[in-house]
Amino acid sequence: MEYIRYGLNSNSHFEYETIDDFITGITPLFRAMPDDIDETWRGVVFGGEFELGDLFTTADSFKLAGDKLVEIAHKSHEERELFQPAIYNYRHATELYIKAIIGEEINHDLRDLTEKLKKVLKDEFNVIPPEWFDNIIEAFNYTDPKGTAFRYGETVPKNELYADMRHIGNLMNWLSNSFKRVRTERLKHANTM
Repeated sequence: MEYIRYGLNSNSHFEYETIDDFITGITPLFRAMPDDIDETWRGVVFGGEFELGDLFTTADSFKLAGDKLVEIAHKSHEERELFQPAIYNYRHATELYIKAIIGEEINHDLRDLTEKLKKVLKDEFNVIPPEWFDNIIEAFNYTDPKGTAFRYGETVPKNELYADMRHIGNLMNWLSNSFKRVRTERLKHANTM
């Protein structure tokens, strides 16, 4: 045992791919919460008392994932390879933002969800979304009406379309900022009651 402990403490086993692969292979994908977490620890704790987040926070996470993929795609010239996951994340973020505002969770039809969102915006704020807002949601609905096209690689539009991923990222910033303003106004209104 003493020789094994000495060998492991020397960290020389990390120099051998076979040993490293063995350790990687027997380490579970998700494991019990470690006892020795400190400020240097990196990872995510979830489950039990640690919730992943509310629907709005989840939408922000998918939007951020889309942003990161667009950034990587642009820098590495891998727009074609990263287009589907980036756009899937953006479309899913849009759906979740709307659901967080209207309080619906099952429906994936962006047109239906948007009509419900417009009603909420009109009733609560007497606001009609600008044309660019509708155009983004309609573009996602046109290219991926069920939320499965970019996830599974289905080609929905019959005609060829061009996508500038950086432009899409910019518009998604506008869209998410709009949803954040709606959320902020709702919270202000709720706190004054």
